[in-house]
Amino acid sequence: MSEPGLRDVPSAVWVFLAALVIALAIALHAVFPRYDYRITGPDGRGIVIYDRWTGQFQRGDYPEHGEPTLQRVLRPF
Repeated sequence: MSEPGLRDVPSAVWVFLAALVIALAIALHAVFPRYDYRITGPDGRGIVIYDRWTGQFQRGDYPEHGEPTLQRVLRPF
């Protein structure tokens, strides 16, 4: 006789496990978001965005009239 293996597990169990992993990933992403931002400047027209996963920063300035100006992405270390 052969031993029961992974192929003997019903497909509904695999679907349930996949759904559980996806739900856990979504919940963890909500608890540990990728991006953090801070409003900067005396008039609040600047923003600094921090990517927690890669450690990179980017600054954007929003003038009164016109398009926002984005600085280059910085990796401090």
